[in-house]
Amino acid sequence: MSTLRVVKDPPLPLAGVLERSAALAQRLERAAGLGPGDRIVAALENSGTHVELVAAAWRLGLEFIAVPPTASALTFSGILASAAPQAALIDTRNERLAGALRDWTDARQALGGVTLGARDAKPARKRARRPDGTSDDWQEWLTHLPDAVFYTSGSTSSAKGVPLAWRQILEKARTVLGFYGVEPDDRVMPILPLSHVYGLYWLMGAFALGADCIVCPESSSPAAIAAGLAEQAATVVACPPIVGAFLFGRHGCDPAVRERLRVLTMGGAATTPEQAKRILAALPRTRVFLSYGLAETYSTVCCNEASRPGADLASVGPFRFSAFGEARDPASGRAVAAGETGELCIGGTIMRGYVGTHDEAFTADGLFRTGDLVRMDAEGNVTITGRLKEMINAGGLSIYPAEIEDVLKQHPAVADCGVFGEKVGELEVACAAVVLRNPATQDELFDYCRTRLAVKMVPRRIVIVPSIPRGALGKIARAELRALVVTCSLPLSSSAA
Repeated sequence: MSTLRVVKDPPLPLAGVLERSAALAQRLERAAGLGPGDRIVAALENSGTHVELVAAAWRLGLEFIAVPPTASALTFSGILASAAPQAALIDTRNERLAGALRDWTDARQALGGVTLGARDAKPARKRARRPDGTSDDWQEWLTHLPDAVFYTSGSTSSAKGVPLAWRQILEKARTVLGFYGVEPDDRVMPILPLSHVYGLYWLMGAFALGADCIVCPESSSPAAIAAGLAEQAATVVACPPIVGAFLFGRHGCDPAVRERLRVLTMGGAATTPEQAKRILAALPRTRVFLSYGLAETYSTVCCNEASRPGADLASVGPFRFSAFGEARDPASGRAVAAGETGELCIGGTIMRGYVGTHDEAFTADGLFRTGDLVRMDAEGNVTITGRLKEMINAGGLSIYPAEIEDVLKQHPAVADCGVFGEKVGELEVACAAVVLRNPATQDELFDYCRTRLAVKMVPRRIVIVPSIPRGALGKIARAELRALVVTCSLPLSSSAA
């Protein structure tokens, strides 16, 4: 029997999770009159309560709407207004979202570490339950549920709602975890947000395959995550590359972890070849995978076993898990030749359309337009080169921020960086924000760029910032980065002439 292991909490068998979810479902019924078809918005950090809430929503037949707890108050308010749920839940300590919840409703109450807000709350109503409403066969429940909705981070635009069928999430989870060789005696640790399908399907897949699942709160310090990895005896880990680089690449890792860890897979953001090399050196006995997927594709669609001899560490591998697709010219929609850059368009298990819109996300023949720019080789291996919306048009030259970021990160003084485009008159130029680990002069950084980049690619401005804002999966939140640079008072230079 699977066990839920929340870091720093006592382990709880799956049967206990389901029992607690039944009690929570009853409380939701009494407090907000919730029943089949009602909508509930949840913006919760990873916790046992989060897992129990998901199962309680399954029991009640609710439409579950997941929002990252890191969302801005403005984004959260917009989701509440557009989704018009009957209830919403946030962590009690989430002061950023508390104001939005207060504006949405006066009917609030504490519910075991979370705050429940209800709109037009009614006493518990007599409703026709689903035939399996009291069953503990949770996998069967999923066939009776409305789609879940997962909100994107909105790193380059506004957050969008992605509707996904629970049964297909489970099928993807079983397939992907089966590909990684997860077995009942494994302890699976997704260092990922459960508010994103990428994190939640690891939990569901582990339980479906009889393995234990280790859950780590997103607010945990890096030291706490590292300790939990060792103390909970994880054998399979899924995480963003920025987490993997810290746990396994930057400082090595605990010898016990190195001996025990069978599988590490990283996705959600790009893994650089340098990061991959350091991680492979630290984990010589571990199968290491670089993966790619989106909420819109039910997460993972490409996978590269980087620990395989001769593997291309810049690639996320070929399409897998019934996915297919090609790189297409964004303007004409025609497929590009092998080795050329185009927008990745994917078919297979994909969403039907964003909440409130449909056509703009798909090609005429029904493939999902990811907005990711890629190169595909003759064998179908995919290499991500950037984002279409992040591309900078510098007087006719297409500049991908990742190319500049890769160069800046190689400077010994730069700990992290992010690049975006900004208008100077009628032209668009690159602007770089850097986090320094060691002092550096403006001449050093600009000279470093000039010797490694084309003239139009050299950043016009380089600005020191305390940190690079990132979403839950490690992707740079470029809209936030722009706002941070505007208010930052530590420019290295205003001209790269």
